Amino acid sequence: MITQVQSDSNLDFRSGLHLAVLSMHTSPLAPLGGRETGGMNVYILETTKRLTELGVKVDIFIRSDDSTSPEVEFINERARLIRISAGPLSRVEKESMSVFASDFSKGIDAWADMNQMQYDVIHSHYWLSALAGVELARNWKTPHVAMFHTLGKIKLLHGISSGESPDRLEKEREVIGHLDKIVVASDHETQLLGEIYSVPAKKVFTIPPGVDLERFSPGDVCESRDKLGLARSSFIFLAGGRMEPLKALDNLIDALAVLPKTMDYQLLLFGGNDHPASIEERTRLVSVAEAANIRSKIKFLGPLDHDILPEYYRAANLVVVPSLYESFGMVALEAMASGRPVIASEVGGLAGMFTSDSAGLDDLAGVLVPPGDVRQLSVAISTLIENTELMRRMGNAARIQALGFSWSERSQLLKELYREMSKT
Repeated sequence: MITQVQSDSNLDFRSGLHLAVLSMHTSPLAPLGGRETGGMNVYILETTKRLTELGVKVDIFIRSDDSTSPEVEFINERARLIRISAGPLSRVEKESMSVFASDFSKGIDAWADMNQMQYDVIHSHYWLSALAGVELARNWKTPHVAMFHTLGKIKLLHGISSGESPDRLEKEREVIGHLDKIVVASDHETQLLGEIYSVPAKKVFTIPPGVDLERFSPGDVCESRDKLGLARSSFIFLAGGRMEPLKALDNLIDALAVLPKTMDYQLLLFGGNDHPASIEERTRLVSVAEAANIRSKIKFLGPLDHDILPEYYRAANLVVVPSLYESFGMVALEAMASGRPVIASEVGGLAGMFTSDSAGLDDLAGVLVPPGDVRQLSVAISTLIENTELMRRMGNAARIQALGFSWSERSQLLKELYREMSKT
């Protein structure tokens, strides 16, 4: 049932720049580490908080998947989370959710009408939201910007997906043609949108994600290890994210297998959830580790809350991101903000993250290796292990470079885009 909302603050949500954010398949308030929670959730929540600090009012619309959660939940005095009935009041896998996109759009329209809300811009996240957003933008005659985070066709082209549904591929191509603007995380995505979908560059805005520079910050390694119960003497590698073949954690395991057997090290892997595909990938990684005879050196941490994750970054000697593709690479950026040296695959947004045009050896914030190249990854790891001074300099350079990725700066760029689109 759609209800009329009484504000918990004295702020009038019907005046000033007002943004409708669509996140159909996942809530930005959901605990990290769930089946559909990750970098996109962090992106929406953090930009929302910073946008409200800049005076923007934000309504985030998600699909309601249970009967116990409130229809409207205040994030702060300028931001609300609004649950819209579309399909069953139960969990629906995102692969089966597109049939409810029109219901989601109609539900948002009815809610806005009931509460006399008008929006200056619609910002959709992921293709499911964009699908609903196209219908909503047409009905409201409101400018519409989307951020896809991942695109099915790009995943197929990079060989990082065994198959994407024809429904997704068709709808993504259709939706892209109806958008006013597209936000991407890297210039590489702009290039791919042009090559695959003939999207003109002027329609695309590169606004990389940010990082919480206070939460993810340098600290004492020994102190963090003591808090986490980790040995001070071991060399600790950290890697993680979603448990899926795309992350190529098997390549990292194989790269570590050639290190001297006498070396005292641990590989800590965080992430994963109870989705069958995630469980299957973890089982596969265990088999890879057993075959490489280093299972005893690997610890699966499971999903980590953002309150404890920074301690693991600070406790690590080296963070490795061996992914076959990353539109951006949040793990790498969080590690950099924590002052940790990083080895990452030279793909997507990772490719331009570590260096500037003027960077010299002492300015390197990380090392890039070809994706899927186990030998090069192993060489890079061995090189850094043998040069602790270089790792120290890299960690310092990483933190300095990460300072340019604040959420406040990213949100200011988004606000400028919204202003341009709405002419408000």
